[in-house]
Amino acid sequence: MTKILILSDSHGHIAAIGNAVRRTEPDLVVFLGDCVEDVEEARKGFPGIPVRAVRGNCDPRSDAPEHLVLEIDGARLFAAHGHAQGVKMSLLRLALAAGEAGCSAALFGHTHLAYKGEYGSVRLFNPGALCDGHWLLLEADDGLLRAADEK
Repeated sequence: MTKILILSDSHGHIAAIGNAVRRTEPDLVVFLGDCVEDVEEARKGFPGIPVRAVRGNCDPRSDAPEHLVLEIDGARLFAAHGHAQGVKMSLLRLALAAGEAGCSAALFGHTHLAYKGEYGSVRLFNPGALCDGHWLLLEADDGLLRAADEK
């Protein structure tokens, strides 16, 4: 089983990143944009934990990609900030992008609102905004993905 800490929208709250990592002890951190430089600074405090990040609408100078496809313990995930997929209007474009990439789940931020749901056959997860104290811990195991608080 792989524990994945999902973070988004830190907006300068660097200490909150380290706090979330210490509380969850993840195997991997996925940062979904809006202040990628925050996670780059914070990762100095947890050098042994890999970090994957995408850029958000507040990261115009970042070299981070706009989206990623991650394969973790048999689960295939699409990760994006969500602004380019119009997630404040609809989750359709996000779900289609994930499906086209062969992913069964999509991770997104941008709205600052935590969300767990489905669109067609794609599971959708938004951790909410880290700057408001929100994050999400996912567990991947043999191709299955679930939120740590799910049974």
